[in-house]
Amino acid sequence: QTLKKISGLDNNTFGHIEKERIRHIQAIYYLATHHNQEINFEEFIANFDYGKEEVSVCYSKDMKPYMYYEKGEERGLSLDYLKLIAQKSDLKFKFVLSPNFKEHLEMNRRGICDIAPAIVKEPNTYDFLIPTNHYTHDYLSLVTRIEEPYIADMEEIVGKKIAVNSSYENVLQILKNRYPNTSFYLTNRAKALESLNNGEIFGYIGLFVEVSYEIRNTYAGELKVMRTLDGSKVLGCIGVNKRKPHLVEKINTALDKITMQEENIINTQWRNIDVKKLIDYSLIYKFLAGGLIFFLIFLYRQYILKKLNKQLENEVEKKVEENRKKDRLIFQQSKLASMGEMINNIAHQWRHPLSEINSIVMNIDYKLIKNKTKDKELEVQLEKIENQTKYMSETIENFRNYFKPEKEKSEFLISTAVNNGVNILKDMFIKQGIEIDVDIIEDRLVLGYLGEFTQVLIILLNNSKDAFIEKEIKDKKIMLTIDGALFVEDCGGGIDEKIVDRIFDPYFTTKSPTQGTGIGLYMSKMIIE
Repeated sequence: QTLKKISGLDNNTFGHIEKERIRHIQAIYYLATHHNQEINFEEFIANFDYGKEEVSVCYSKDMKPYMYYEKGEERGLSLDYLKLIAQKSDLKFKFVLSPNFKEHLEMNRRGICDIAPAIVKEPNTYDFLIPTNHYTHDYLSLVTRIEEPYIADMEEIVGKKIAVNSSYENVLQILKNRYPNTSFYLTNRAKALESLNNGEIFGYIGLFVEVSYEIRNTYAGELKVMRTLDGSKVLGCIGVNKRKPHLVEKINTALDKITMQEENIINTQWRNIDVKKLIDYSLIYKFLAGGLIFFLIFLYRQYILKKLNKQLENEVEKKVEENRKKDRLIFQQSKLASMGEMINNIAHQWRHPLSEINSIVMNIDYKLIKNKTKDKELEVQLEKIENQTKYMSETIENFRNYFKPEKEKSEFLISTAVNNGVNILKDMFIKQGIEIDVDIIEDRLVLGYLGEFTQVLIILLNNSKDAFIEKEIKDKKIMLTIDGALFVEDCGGGIDEKIVDRIFDPYFTTKSPTQGTGIGLYMSKMIIE
């Protein structure tokens, strides 16, 4: 009673102090008062661990974000909960590092350690561990490459090769029973994600928190959480060695004392997903500056050409015409090369926004499953978003390949060039009501420049489109036949015999000045020859 009055502690606080601690406090108080020193009892009691039971904790060094070892200390969501439990109980934890998840369980089985920080509560497949109350939850999730379209139903994975975390042996059998025609196999997470990123497998199944942590830190913009599996909620708890069953009650009591605010602090650090990548506007500014410089160079070059043309008025007409041909061709090639660089920069800038859109879709899908919400219409819309982002990625890739400069000849199939050209123009032609029919009788491997060959085909297809519009053709159709060579035919009415001998001359065109320059067929002839 005297000590209670001297310490200034209220009845409730004082009543929770064990007898051993009270005797120790009395001794400290005696020394303090005899040496005229002040003592803060509140701070002393909060930091005092005399009489606390030491509990050994085996943890795996490579189970991010639940438990791992980094920069000389143990870290992770599960270990943060244990540190909170130590503050709210008479337990103090001694952490013992193990090389992997399997080994740390074996150390628990042999009695080297008293508890395992993270096991699945139901079903408990470890007969040497007693599960406590759960302190976290998670969902099994399917991870794929970012370009894969949205999967609304897991039945769509039939026939696919999918890796499963080697720590989930009990989950593997459930997946095999549910999807018997899909090839599942066990492997470690790091190896599985690397194989997935390299395109060696279709997907990987792991816990949402751990895979989203890896994507955020290692594979942002390359991999995504496609969806969480229906009915796959997993409760995470602490496993207590059966040799020390009394620890279960102590840990459960401490877990009940953890506040919502303390849980939010841990979850914010380890569970939140933030894959937003800010656009590097400096690249845009550099691109605009480069465009301005190119434009000024172009103006200056035009000025020089104009001045040069005046000086060459007395030259032979043929030589002047040849010089103009070369200048125009060089300029056209330079423009295509610059456009290729521009398209490449745009493709680079698109990747992160497309990744962010896919991440947003992933989060919406996760929230739906977490809230047990079934909305077929919303799932259809999410699938449309996934397909649209994939289409945008493929479109920019097609244009990037089309404008890619080529310095060396290579072998390619004629059908490859045809497919490239048709893919670039197909959407515009669909809107114009133009049908393109490709008939492959005998494909052929040729040696040349794939990009420039594709340019020729696009020039011819655009000329057909212009003829359809000018002559108001209703049944618009273009036939592309590959039979040892490429034949291009359309129903645009043909070429007037009066001008057929001039169509490959430079600057000759039947179109208005705003629609044609007369350089397209001339360039096509130069490229093919």
